Amino acid sequence: MITARVDPLISPQAVSGHVHDYAGGNNFGVTYDYDNMRQSACTSVEINIDKSGYWSPAVYYKRRDGTFQLLKSSYTVYYLHRGSNQQAFPAGFRMIAGSAVKNTLDPNGAADQAINFHCLGPNTETLQFPDQACQDVRVQIMFPSCWNGKDLTSANFRDHVAYPVDGKEGNTCPGTHPVRFMTLFFEHIIYMKDIDWYPGSLVLADGDNVGWSSHADFINGWDVGQLQQAIDQCTDPYANLQACGYLMQFQNDRSASGCQPAKYLPLEDVGFYGPLQKLQGDNPVWGGGTSKATTGSSNTPPLVAPFSVVSSGWTEHGCIDEGDPYVNTMNGDKLVDQSMNPQMCVSYCDGKGFSLAGIENGDTCFCANQLDHNGSMNVVDFGKCLVKCVGSYYEWCGGGRNLHLWQKTGGNSAAASNYSYPPAGARLSKVYTADGSSVPVVSPPNNGSGSISSGSGSTSTGSSSSSGEEYGPNNPPRCPPRSVLKRRSKTSQAKRALHFRRTRGHHH
Repeated sequence: MITARVDPLISPQAVSGHVHDYAGGNNFGVTYDYDNMRQSACTSVEINIDKSGYWSPAVYYKRRDGTFQLLKSSYTVYYLHRGSNQQAFPAGFRMIAGSAVKNTLDPNGAADQAINFHCLGPNTETLQFPDQACQDVRVQIMFPSCWNGKDLTSANFRDHVAYPVDGKEGNTCPGTHPVRFMTLFFEHIIYMKDIDWYPGSLVLADGDNVGWSSHADFINGWDVGQLQQAIDQCTDPYANLQACGYLMQFQNDRSASGCQPAKYLPLEDVGFYGPLQKLQGDNPVWGGGTSKATTGSSNTPPLVAPFSVVSSGWTEHGCIDEGDPYVNTMNGDKLVDQSMNPQMCVSYCDGKGFSLAGIENGDTCFCANQLDHNGSMNVVDFGKCLVKCVGSYYEWCGGGRNLHLWQKTGGNSAAASNYSYPPAGARLSKVYTADGSSVPVVSPPNNGSGSISSGSGSTSTGSSSSSGEEYGPNNPPRCPPRSVLKRRSKTSQAKRALHFRRTRGHHH
């Protein structure tokens, strides 16, 4: 759902030190509150009663010219049956596996063995980044599964939990941590297509090019009773959801695909628009037994609302195919703009008197009253529309031959859905930082193929900020109901799932 510098455990009420890939409930933000997570309107995992949060460092490819390319990724989250008398995570529980500052390795220690890297293709596993080219890389992180039975967390988010005494996924908990949870296991799959791999070319967002500082965070968002029912009833050894009637009633991949973040996010490019000159935060490259040598300088972008609001009376239709090849299905008018987002396109088409507005390729808006050349209003998989809007960090603007379509339906859609988003971050004239102070928005960096303007662009859309309304702690945006229906939300555009599974040996 989110790739951003957000970590409510290590960096509450602030921009975090490095970029994370996040999946889970859409109330994820710079603070963690169990009740607030439970109230998430949606989740990007397919079991929609799981409003928990899962995140770990994004992975970059250090190109031969020294710039950093954000790599696409996906998550699979497993809950494994190990040991006996497994209890559900209590309300408010959170923990971390691994450490962002780790620069040593104990190959025989359970905590170190619990984090490893699987090189897909050769199918080898190592305790650090692979030393060869891989089809893809799977970062595998197993959390501690034994709890001291009293503390929801600890100062370092690790001391209240422990690994079993007989190994990272063993059966016996130590006497100091006698309560057994299910074993939580992440697969963070890093896609390596068209990557010119060389030794040291993979870098965690914290700057580590060896991988020993790989880590993952978990915040509980389950209803305790529901999770316990799932633990007790979903015991299929191969994670076959069809075998668990209890979980099947909550499976909703469409809702997961459409889930959008609801909380403020940092206004900065983390690599969506091309390679970065340096990793965001104070993260020079380090690793392999050396301590991280920080520079003492880090950018501190403001936190902004992630989505824009479209003109009144318009609703999101979804992703559609263009129709016949080599021709456009929408032929009323066209606008290409390097500040393109849904608000701009809908406003432009509305002002021209059209009832359909479609965005393609991130920067191109088409207007029409009907679809030509065998175009159809039939909605297709939103995975075909996952090109980022060049004028908004967190919104999708169609595909190569697919339109993210909006339709004028009449009435006041914004009032009817009871939400009031300001425009996406780059289009605000003023935002609020975490401490409530008001700051002006500066132009985000131009890193690569796209450019973003902090001004109005070639067509002014009448943004909320230009009308004098300011958004902040006392006037927050709210998640629109439409967000749970039609938008595929991925960690850097790739699918996630939640499984209850007893994994086989080759997964580890």
